[in-house]
Amino acid sequence: MRTRTAGPAAACFTARFRWGYRLLAMLGCTLFMALLAPPVQAGVRQQVLAARELRVCVVPDYAGISLRDPRTGTLFGLDIDLSRKLAERLGVKVRYVESDFIAFPAHLAARQCDIAMMGIWVTSGRAAKVAFSKPYLSSGAFAVAARSNNRIRTWADVDNPGTLLAVLDNPDLLSKAKTIAPRATVVKVPVPKQKGNGSTVNEVMTGRADVYLVDYSMARQLKRDDNWGRVIAPPKFMPLTEIAWAVAQGDPDWLGVANQFLAEVRRDGSLAAAAARHGLTPVVARD
Repeated sequence: MRTRTAGPAAACFTARFRWGYRLLAMLGCTLFMALLAPPVQAGVRQQVLAARELRVCVVPDYAGISLRDPRTGTLFGLDIDLSRKLAERLGVKVRYVESDFIAFPAHLAARQCDIAMMGIWVTSGRAAKVAFSKPYLSSGAFAVAARSNNRIRTWADVDNPGTLLAVLDNPDLLSKAKTIAPRATVVKVPVPKQKGNGSTVNEVMTGRADVYLVDYSMARQLKRDDNWGRVIAPPKFMPLTEIAWAVAQGDPDWLGVANQFLAEVRRDGSLAAAAARHGLTPVVARD
């Protein structure tokens, strides 16, 4: 008896059936895995637009940057102006979240705020925890001594082996201090939470150090408001720090929004105008 073999058409049908079955199995497996996977969290831009609110971390005691009026409670300063403009361009309202210079990376990571606009000094330690925008300010160094200290009056007195220079315990700042005042004796002090209540100020006020380093904004505030401190400028510009905004790591789209906004306010003059209003024109970072 002769065995019948399947013809070409039947063989083709069988192969197609098997391939179709495998394809369905693969699709089913993919769908099953997708159902098991955790939902993808929306980026910050999407969350801001959905909530119609931009939450901005600020430190409310930084003159020229973000300062609270003690009489009215109103915030004002360069970053207050620019954060309001950013919210306006996004079509949302702005809400300020008080933070400090130690906790702001955790506040960003926990999404307690969407962006930190508070005059943040860019350091390598902070850059390991947050994503920085391009710098919008760049400040040189100034020294502050107590007016009662008659020995410290000029930069030559600051850059002297007998001078105790209080510097925040940060590798980047300690390294820069050696360039800014290489002959002075550096005294390391803890990094403060708030800008206006710095531990370096306490060291000088209590006599444990002779001088401490500040940026342009702080030097300007001391000249205007404080009678106890003497601000001493170096004979030439000595770079101290770049200043930038910060967002949480892992969201390049939102970082792009911050950098695009910075480019826009540079181009249309908003950054220059706000800096002029708050006395910060000399430290606006150049492109």
